[in-house]
Amino acid sequence: MNDALIILLATTMVSLILYLLYVFYDKSVEYNNLKSFVNTRTDKLEGLFANINKNNINFVKEDSEICRKLKNSGSS
Repeated sequence: MNDALIILLATTMVSLILYLLYVFYDKSVEYNNLKSFVNTRTDKLEGLFANINKNNINFVKEDSEICRKLKNSGSS
């Protein structure tokens, strides 16, 4: 009777340990997937903001040039 109780307790402990290991493994997979998703989105956002900055610089240059031409044509 005592041996059966020890075996049952040991089996329960091993099952609990295996369950916890599986849960932590599953969470690590979810974490890695989420990290990959965030990195992908970060790269896309950085590219988008780089394009916005480039377009803004071009717009400011063209706007300055147009304003300069308008000032020069108005004073003629």
